Amino acid sequence: MLPLLRQKFRNLYDTIRFLPKVTRRRIYLTTSLVTTMTTTGIYVGLQTTKIETFVNHLQMYRMKMPFPVNEKLIDLLNETIKNDGFKFNSKRIDLFNTFGCDIYSIGNVHLPTGAYIGVPFTFNLESIRQLNTDDIRLLGRYKTKRSRDSPVIKQLFESLILSDDAKQFALSHQLHLLSSSYFFIKSLNIMTMTGLYMWLVPKFNRSLGFYESNNLARSLRLLPRMCGALFCMFLMTTITIVSDQFLDYIYDLNCLRKTIRQNDQHIPGGCEFYQKLIKRNQAMYELLADHGPKFFTKNGDVKRLFGLYQTSYSTHLDFLNSQTTNNNDNNNS
Repeated sequence: MLPLLRQKFRNLYDTIRFLPKVTRRRIYLTTSLVTTMTTTGIYVGLQTTKIETFVNHLQMYRMKMPFPVNEKLIDLLNETIKNDGFKFNSKRIDLFNTFGCDIYSIGNVHLPTGAYIGVPFTFNLESIRQLNTDDIRLLGRYKTKRSRDSPVIKQLFESLILSDDAKQFALSHQLHLLSSSYFFIKSLNIMTMTGLYMWLVPKFNRSLGFYESNNLARSLRLLPRMCGALFCMFLMTTITIVSDQFLDYIYDLNCLRKTIRQNDQHIPGGCEFYQKLIKRNQAMYELLADHGPKFFTKNGDVKRLFGLYQTSYSTHLDFLNSQTTNNNDNNNS
């Protein structure tokens, strides 16, 4: 089967290679357009037309952990929308429980398909007493066990329980993200990077002499024929990931500022939210033992991009503390 496919691919390649240059250029432009629309369409489709299917794959019910969203949490969401002056219809936004401890968003409230906020199941908890596990085990690759009375487990449990103020801050922060241009800029980023990749491949191959008959034999001896495409793919994938993470960072901080400007009552809740995120990460750093440094730092930062850079919630906390200081100075004056 494989030799047959290889032969068919070779025949197709030879057919295209001997076509007129104008025809080959048109074929490549069409392929570039289809590839760009496909990569962008996958992201857009998951965030719009397939958003409910996407959510079903992310929610905790698939993990056989039936934690329905607490009605009080839904009331907090509606209250946050009203108090912070959001103009969109509350029916365009919904909550679902997800595994893990991080909150994140899907979709955009300005789209017909609406948006979802994935909240950790711990958002439904109001007391440490509801965490009635006698022993804590990190399963899978990380075999770690601690008793409930262990200091690190107490720290972990305390970091999982949030007040209503902290929950409202987290929801408001995500609402600002979902009502911003974040989704559209991310889609544009994917489309731009894919199009740039398709434009760079022939440029790179031409610079190596792959398109010149005089240098073809020599080039084939020195490098695989697809080295240009593979190198560009690696380069553009890296650039896309870096730019994507950079957009996340910029929008995260920008929406944090908007959240506080819209309602400075969120400052205490925001401080609590990030303080407990840091404590949670510090606890996980200790519980994962030798594997902890792969994901977290001792200070509670989260490692991203295979540990090449870190997300520090201390930055968010410093900003909120500075706003608290400014408010106190204004009140005193």
